[in-house]
Amino acid sequence: TSLMDHFNNTYTLWRRLRITMTLISFIVAMWMTSLAVPCLSNSRKIYLARITAFGGSFNASGMVPAEDLAIEHINTRSILSGYTLAFTELQKINCDRTAAFNAFFSSFPFVNEVKRTNVIALVCCGCSVATEAVAEISHRWNISQIIGSVYTDALSDRTRFPSFFRVFPNTEGLAFGILSVIKYFNWTRVLFLTQQESLFIKASNDFKRRANGLNLKATEYQFSSDQNNFTSIINTYFDTQLDYRVIVVNTYSDVARKILCEAKNKKHPKYVWIIYGWYTEEWWTSRVSQGTVNCTDEELYSFLDRALLVLSIPKSIEPDKATISGFTAKQIEQQYEERRINGSYYTFVAHAAAYDSIWTIALALNKTAAQLNTNGTGCEYLSGTLNITLDNFTYDNARLACVFKNNLASTNFIGASGNVTFDSKGTLVLSLAQILQYQQGQKVYLGYSDYKNDLGFIAIGNQTIQTIYPGGVPSDGTPRNITSTFLSGIVYAYYTVASIGVLLTIGFGAFNFYFRERKIVKITSPALNYFILVGVLMMYIFIFINMMQATTVQTIRTTCILKQWFSICGYVLAFGTILAKMWRINYIVRQTYPLKLLPKDWHLMIIIMVITGIAALVLLLGSVVPKLTPSPQLIMDKEMSTDQEEGSEIQVHHYIYTCNSDSSPSYYWFILLETYLGVLQIVGIVMAFQSRKIKVAILNDSVYVGALIYISSIATAAIVLTNYGLDGYLNVKECLISGAYFVLATAFLGLVFIPKAISLYRDPTGANIFKSTVEKMHDGNTTGANATSTKMEKKDLQMREDSKVEELTTKVNEENKF
Repeated sequence: TSLMDHFNNTYTLWRRLRITMTLISFIVAMWMTSLAVPCLSNSRKIYLARITAFGGSFNASGMVPAEDLAIEHINTRSILSGYTLAFTELQKINCDRTAAFNAFFSSFPFVNEVKRTNVIALVCCGCSVATEAVAEISHRWNISQIIGSVYTDALSDRTRFPSFFRVFPNTEGLAFGILSVIKYFNWTRVLFLTQQESLFIKASNDFKRRANGLNLKATEYQFSSDQNNFTSIINTYFDTQLDYRVIVVNTYSDVARKILCEAKNKKHPKYVWIIYGWYTEEWWTSRVSQGTVNCTDEELYSFLDRALLVLSIPKSIEPDKATISGFTAKQIEQQYEERRINGSYYTFVAHAAAYDSIWTIALALNKTAAQLNTNGTGCEYLSGTLNITLDNFTYDNARLACVFKNNLASTNFIGASGNVTFDSKGTLVLSLAQILQYQQGQKVYLGYSDYKNDLGFIAIGNQTIQTIYPGGVPSDGTPRNITSTFLSGIVYAYYTVASIGVLLTIGFGAFNFYFRERKIVKITSPALNYFILVGVLMMYIFIFINMMQATTVQTIRTTCILKQWFSICGYVLAFGTILAKMWRINYIVRQTYPLKLLPKDWHLMIIIMVITGIAALVLLLGSVVPKLTPSPQLIMDKEMSTDQEEGSEIQVHHYIYTCNSDSSPSYYWFILLETYLGVLQIVGIVMAFQSRKIKVAILNDSVYVGALIYISSIATAAIVLTNYGLDGYLNVKECLISGAYFVLATAFLGLVFIPKAISLYRDPTGANIFKSTVEKMHDGNTTGANATSTKMEKKDLQMREDSKVEELTTKVNEENKF
């Protein structure tokens, strides 16, 4: 019994001791709480107005739990001695200008007399459109506005937005982040799909400015914010000749969702989609984004695999380091997530910046409180007073508003988002852009780029090209361009016939030289025949140049010039010689006795030089004057269709180089050249027609020369039509042009020299040179006794005329020294 009593006494004592310790602990806790937490009932409240976008093109509702958490930490830490911070009623709006205006005016007592609480600062609005609208007017009531988001560069305009601050960078980081990724993967073509809002237009302009001078082609398609159908965009830029594979969706999330739904089959690994990483979490779902699309959430979720995300948000690089709140960035994030989940808010990627924006206000107010009832603030020139408490701020107190704004501008502290400090335009000083990727439903942090120090994409951890794209880096859609050349069979065939032509030219040159004293050759002016041979030789050389397989631009440019010179000068030299010889025959026939002046070979040489010199002068203009110089241009090879490279989906385009120029001066120069050649053809046709009655074949060869002129007229017309009508058909075009010049050159040889060779073979001494056709017909026609006297008179007249030609021609050749 005594043992039992002892046990009961001990247990009773222990219970009393435990109760006593509990009471002592409670008393100590209450005392410590009284030291740590001020008596809120005795402190003055400073109110902040808050307008937040909860829908529309952007949902920033995830900022609310971060801002509330900041208020709690600030009041707990007693940052503002004698004051506590509080929000007025939260104004929820859509991301819209009109909604923002309405919310602003309903938040302040100068409109709504029921709400008599003055606010000293405004936290608004979470998206660019609404923020710009309010920030442009809020300063008129001496209200400073701050936000922990919004990229648009328009807000950096201190003239329009003198009292606006953001714990957020501008679009420069986004543009550089996109550029760094594109350079890292060696992409050279990119398509921007840009919504016509200042935020996105500025981002694309920043990108193009930075990309200027790089081997990068950036194409942009802009569209209005109310556009809902994007089928035309997909049909224009995808799976066409343009075939862009790297696409930047430069829009708000609701528009991005519509675009990706329209292009739901254009996904990895063929296509690369780059979107912004600051979109609301699960932005592609119907639960988050507004508007109806013809895609399920699962389809879009699958589509986003391997898509790249670019964002430039303030993020602490030392998450375990204590911030000004006393908590680490990691602890703040954990507390934020707990509040967000409990409040059913969407995730907001820049929640740390939203948290720090409230701390920025608190610290600036603390500095301002210390300057009350003082001078030397630099704001004395403004109306108002500092001889009040902060909670008594009124909207006409410009002096207090000025001091507060200056203290905001001088902010500098370590917050949840890192170091918080502003530039002269009220924008957070930040140099990093983050790059992420959707991988199997998870956002994976790939690396970052430093745009202030111009450092490109830097992968972190074990991230490599192989881990980012295991199947290989997707192509940017740049087609493989193949420069087509001539079919080898055609080249060999023309080289063969041109070589035969050169040998024939050399052979006829030897014939002309060896038999130059024979009457049959001498009477045709062998010295002038050399001009024809040189012209023919140049036309055959043109065929070699025309079929040359040039590969470099400089070689092709040189080839274009050489082709002009050899083809035109060769033809004009040969044809001009024929014209000169025909002119002399016509001149001799029309002279009366006695012949006073006989055209010698050197006279004809001058004519030939003038004719060729005019052509050479026109060609010289085309070779020297920059706007007339033939410039090689790549055009599509119409003989080859666009196909896909075997084993890949890369389009293969076939191109050819052309010497044709699209410039107007070049066009007029070509008309001048062709007009000159046309005039020569007309002169030749007229002379051939006038000399048709001369029947001394060996002297004038009117039949052959006439045929030559007609052949050359048809050939030159065919060359002009082929040159411009078959542009893009390399083998057909050049085959026809080379063939036309081969026919021309061979016609000159065949119709000028072959008849002479045959005549020399039949009449080596030249005894029958001047025997007219009429006379030959008379000798071979023994039955001519039945002819009428009129016909005999015509025969006699023709014989007398031919005798005249024989006499004059003999005299001409005797006087020639060649």
